[in-house]
Amino acid sequence: MKIRFITICAFLLFNVFVSTAYSEEITWKLFLKPYIYDGPVLTKTLQTGQQFTIENYSLSGGQSKYSELMNALRGSTFSLAQLPTGKPAEIRIILNIASTAFERAGTIQPFINITFEVLISGRVEQDYRFASGAPLTMTIPSGSGLNYILDMGNCKRSDSIMFVFYNGRDFEKEGIETLNQTSGLSARIDHAATILGGTCSAFGFPPVSQFSTWRKIKELFAK
Repeated sequence: MKIRFITICAFLLFNVFVSTAYSEEITWKLFLKPYIYDGPVLTKTLQTGQQFTIENYSLSGGQSKYSELMNALRGSTFSLAQLPTGKPAEIRIILNIASTAFERAGTIQPFINITFEVLISGRVEQDYRFASGAPLTMTIPSGSGLNYILDMGNCKRSDSIMFVFYNGRDFEKEGIETLNQTSGLSARIDHAATILGGTCSAFGFPPVSQFSTWRKIKELFAK
């Protein structure tokens, strides 16, 4: 009887472990908007907390004209520490490209224009919010690639740069945090939506303080 009880407990614990692990799976898919119906350029299934990285990809036909832009984004990462629904999710990263640059927002040429969509059980979740304290994080590493896309938006690293939400008409900064550090440019996003990158003045917001890693260290010791 004791052996049978232990066996049943072990079986139940195994199923709980498998269920938990499965529920934390994220299938990341990267799309180019002009060719979204051709399927994703990249796809990978990972556990929460693991980074999805733009690395090897295959562009053919008409998509090949976006190779330079894609090369500029190589090494960029996306991660999510937690899924609030407790169910496996698909996160679509849609690069909103027009010609060989990102789509404009009215008269503004952003250096990046990306739509994030979350699907649960195959259905798009409208206004999907990530767990409190566990935003989706995107990082574009420092280097020639970041400089290339910043040039497309007439920006420099020394500018007051920010990411904003864009609903097709208005810009919103609540719920999105910009980190312009020596290692790269990051956005922490609290819900799935379209985000743009540009200067504060272009979006109509006052300048934000840009903190380098070294400046943060000096401020800590100054306290």
